Amino acid sequence: MTLPLPHRPKSCVSHVIQERLKMKAKALTACMIFLAATTTLARAEPFDFHLSATASGFDAAGGGNGNGADINDDIPDEFSFPEIINWEAGLAASAETTITGITTPTQASITGVGNPKLRIADSGLVSGGSISNGEKLTVSLVPPDWESTYAATVKVGEISKPFIVKTGIQPVSISLADVEEISATQNEPFSLDLKAFATVTGGPKADPANPSKLSWSIGDAGSALPQWLSLDASTGILSGTPTKKESTSFEVVGNYLDADGRRVYRIDVAGVVLEAVQISVGNIYACAVMTDGGVKCWGDGYKGKTGQGSENDIFAPADVATLGKNVRQVSAGGDHTCAVLKDNTVKCWGSNAFGQLGNGTTTTSFVPVTLTGLTDVDQIVAGSTHTCATLKSGGVKCWGAGGRIGDGTPSSRHIPTSVSGIAEVVKSISISSQGSHTCIATNGGEAKCWGPNTYGQIGNGNTDFVYSPYTMTNLGGKVRSVAVTDRSSCALLENGSVKCWGRNDSGLLGNGGTNNSFVPVDAVGLSSGVTSISAGQWHVCAVQNSGLKCWGTNSSGDLGNGGTQSNPGNIPAIVLGLSSNVASVSAGSKNTCALMISGGTKCWGYNIQGSVGDGTGVQKSSPVDITY
Repeated sequence: MTLPLPHRPKSCVSHVIQERLKMKAKALTACMIFLAATTTLARAEPFDFHLSATASGFDAAGGGNGNGADINDDIPDEFSFPEIINWEAGLAASAETTITGITTPTQASITGVGNPKLRIADSGLVSGGSISNGEKLTVSLVPPDWESTYAATVKVGEISKPFIVKTGIQPVSISLADVEEISATQNEPFSLDLKAFATVTGGPKADPANPSKLSWSIGDAGSALPQWLSLDASTGILSGTPTKKESTSFEVVGNYLDADGRRVYRIDVAGVVLEAVQISVGNIYACAVMTDGGVKCWGDGYKGKTGQGSENDIFAPADVATLGKNVRQVSAGGDHTCAVLKDNTVKCWGSNAFGQLGNGTTTTSFVPVTLTGLTDVDQIVAGSTHTCATLKSGGVKCWGAGGRIGDGTPSSRHIPTSVSGIAEVVKSISISSQGSHTCIATNGGEAKCWGPNTYGQIGNGNTDFVYSPYTMTNLGGKVRSVAVTDRSSCALLENGSVKCWGRNDSGLLGNGGTNNSFVPVDAVGLSSGVTSISAGQWHVCAVQNSGLKCWGTNSSGDLGNGGTQSNPGNIPAIVLGLSSNVASVSAGSKNTCALMISGGTKCWGYNIQGSVGDGTGVQKSSPVDITY
C-alpha cells in the first residue's frame, strides 16, 4: 500500500525554490563572458559602456520540462562589469555582459558624479528607464575634468554594479592665429615672435603646455623662407633684414609632444619710400633724381628709355646705374631721356631716329651718351622728337627734328644748335613729351614759343608754323614759368595766376569751355596762389597753396579724381588727397607724379606698363605712394 506524501507548507516550497535559483545563478555566473573593446574619444565626448540584457525562464522543479511551476521575476542573474575604467586621450572603453533572469521589463538606472546617463536600446540619454529582454544598455559619462576620478553605479533590477572612471592627461592642442598682414620694410631689421600667434592647451595639470614649450619649423606648404629671413627653432622668432621689395608665403609649424599647429603666413616687404629732389614724367614712363644724386626710372622700356640697358618694362623705380650719383636734373620725353650732371654736362639715351640724343647720329642708344660741346647747361627738356637745353650763361640750344629747333629753318639738327634771338638767361622751358612746340620764360618775364601751331598754341593769333621764337604780348603780366601740352600752352604769371591758349579738348585750357582759343584765357580758380605748373600730353596740373589741381583729359585717371571722367565743368579740381603738402608736380602723357613737402612721392594714372611705379601694373585713378 502506498502511503501519500505528507503535506509540505508553502513557505517550505519557497525556500527550496530560492535555494535552487541561487545554485543556478552561481553556475551561470561561472559561464559568463566579459568582452572589452576600445574606440576613439575626446574629453568633450562621452565614453560608452555597452551592456546587453537577455531574459530566460527558470523551471521551479529544476527540470525545465514543464513538470514544475515557472517562476518569473525582474531580478537578473549576476552580471560582469569593469570596476575601474581608465579614460585617456585617444582611448575609449566599452564592456558588454549578458544579464539573465529578466522575463518582464525591468528597471535600469545609473547614479554618480559627472551626471552619468543611460541609453536603453535606441532611446536618448536618460537617468533611468525600463529595459526588456535582449535590449542593449549603454552607459555614458562626460568627465568634467582631466586627471580626476569619478564614481558611478549601474543598477538593473536589484543588482548594482559600482565602477570608477579615471581620466588621463588632457591632450595637447596647438592653434596658430590667422594673421592677415605681416609687414616689413626693405633695408630695416625685422623681427617677429611666432609665440604671440600660438594658443596652446592641454598637458599635465602640474606642468601645462604653453607657447614657450613649442619647437618651431617650416612646413611644406607655401615657399621656403626667403634668404634674408631665418627662424630660431627653439624660440619661434623670425628675424632678418629684407633686401628688396617682395611678398613671400611660407608654412610655420609649432610642435609640442605629439601635437602640432600649422599656418601659412605671408610677409609683405614694403620698399623704400621714393625720396626724390626732382621728377619728370614722360610718355608712359618716369624718371627721378634721388637725394644722393642717382637717377631711378620706371615704366615703358621702349627704345631703352628707362636706362636699364633693355626694352623691358619696369614696374618699380630702378637705378640708371651708368649715371652714378652725379645727376642734378632729368627729363623724360617721348622715347628718350636726358640728364644734366652736376658738372653741367648732359647725357641722353633712348630713341634717336631724329637725332634727339644730340650726339651727331641717329642711332638709338640703350645707355647714356655724352653730348659734346655742352658744358654750361642749366635745364634740359626732352620732347617727342627734339630736345632743348637752357644755358647758365644765357641762351637756348635745341636739336632733333626739323622745324622744332627754333633756328629759323625747317632743318633737322643732330647736335645742339642755338635758338635764334635768345641770348638772355631762361628760367623756364617746356616741351610736351608727345608734342613738338617749345615755350620758354625769360628772366625778364617774357614768354616765347616756336614750332608747330595747328591750334594756335604759339599764341601769335594764327595757325602758321613758327620757326623762330615768338614773343607773347597779351598775357597781362610777367611770366614766371611755362608748361605746354601736345597742342596747347599755359603760363604761370608772377602774380600766381594761370593763363592758357590753343586747343581745348576736354577743357584743356581750364576755362570751363571746350572751344579752342588763339589768345590766353584765365584758368578757373587759379587767379592767385599758384607756385608751379606742369603739362602732359592732354592734361595740366598746378600747385596752388600747396594743394594740387589738375584739368583736361582723364581717360587713364590722369587727373587723380578717383575716376576716368573729366572734371565737372571742365575746370581745375583738387586731386584726391592732395589738398595740401605738395611741393611740385610733373604731368606726362597719361599719368602724373607729385613730390610731397613732407617727403615721398605719389603717382597715378595709366599703369599697364608700370608707369605709376607702384609695382602693380594696375591703373590708378588716385594718388598712391611710390616705393622700391
